[in-house]
Amino acid sequence: MRTAAVSVVLEGGGSPMAETARDDRKLSVTGDDGVTLPAAVSLPVSVPIRGGLAALHPAGDPSREQCLFRQLADLLPSQGVAVLRFDRRTSADGHDVPLVIQARDALAALRTLRQKLRRRGAEGDPPPLLGLWGFSQGAWAAPLAATLSTEVAFLVLAASTKKAAGGYRL
Repeated sequence: MRTAAVSVVLEGGGSPMAETARDDRKLSVTGDDGVTLPAAVSLPVSVPIRGGLAALHPAGDPSREQCLFRQLADLLPSQGVAVLRFDRRTSADGHDVPLVIQARDALAALRTLRQKLRRRGAEGDPPPLLGLWGFSQGAWAAPLAATLSTEVAFLVLAASTKKAAGGYRL
């Protein structure tokens, strides 16, 4: 397994959380099984698109408006990074959706983001690298998604765990 440490340097001075020009759009993500998940994307406006990510949820907050996701949408577009956030699907029994379904939905989100960015790119531009940003339970689903597809160029995992997934619904 290859791993790499990545450092992000914010360009342009000033406060990284300062309001910046970005293009916020509502859209939807359609899972492989046809389930439609409400979503939003924040796209760079005044800088070239350098990459993009889909944000994956902690267990306790399935909303695309989760506070960490909003911070990503506030910060990253000014650095050329598109951010897609979507509502995690719910289960009929009130339990967490199995991680493999969360991983497949993450891949559907990446495909949606790629389509959105393809429409914005110039003819002949190489496609930007797209990855997954996972927090807590999302940091479990993200690596699983990466094992299911070559579409995932990078992972950012926050508050992940080293504990085995025994007892969890994979």
